[in-house]
Amino acid sequence: GPFKIGTTLCAWTDKSRSTYFSNNKQDGRELLTQIWYPSEIINSTILNVQPYASDVIDLWKLGLKNSGYPEDNFVQLDSIKAYSLLNSPILKQQKPYPVIIFSHGYAALRSAYTAYYENLASHGYIVIGVAHTYYAMFTKFPDGRIIPADPMNSEQLNLIEDKDSEAHQNIWFQDIQFILDKLSFLNNKTDSLFYQNLNLEMIGVVGHSFGGSTSIQLGRNEKRIKACVNLDGALF
Repeated sequence: GPFKIGTTLCAWTDKSRSTYFSNNKQDGRELLTQIWYPSEIINSTILNVQPYASDVIDLWKLGLKNSGYPEDNFVQLDSIKAYSLLNSPILKQQKPYPVIIFSHGYAALRSAYTAYYENLASHGYIVIGVAHTYYAMFTKFPDGRIIPADPMNSEQLNLIEDKDSEAHQNIWFQDIQFILDKLSFLNNKTDSLFYQNLNLEMIGVVGHSFGGSTSIQLGRNEKRIKACVNLDGALF
């Protein structure tokens, strides 16, 4: 698309909900989001400094090493770059940008969909990639903490038959509702990067697999969502 792209990380805690997976139910539910947006970048030569899927590149290398892949060829992974620049200024326009929220697949990773996020942002959307903590393969927070998938979640191979599937999906549904509330807060916070830049009357949600069925639920039951896309998600 015609726009250059910026990105930023946001770690939030929904204190109204227990972690569901923690022994300390007072912790609240921690969520990580990464936001991509049209950016005002003067020096285009610094665009490709971010590695693609930066939170998992070292994990991929370890997996390849353990499977016998030649380490001399790992440089190929280092050459795969994203198009977004971390914490670059947003491009101001007369009208705020429409918003897309993206929900990943079960036991997948937020960063696996970076091509989708960047493509949408380059066409004038603000895109929020959600990491559903304890369901994502792992979630790496800005302070360096890594929360892996809960073992009970990573072993769910047939969610359609699982009696708890709707309960799990409701957690994802509530994750998105909390993020919608945070977006409203950011849009009205004067020192926020996104102050008055989010069109909260034009919010869509896209999801893959379990995130796709979650997007359908949001389209049915959350009035702030105006459109939804389900990428290969089974309905319960």
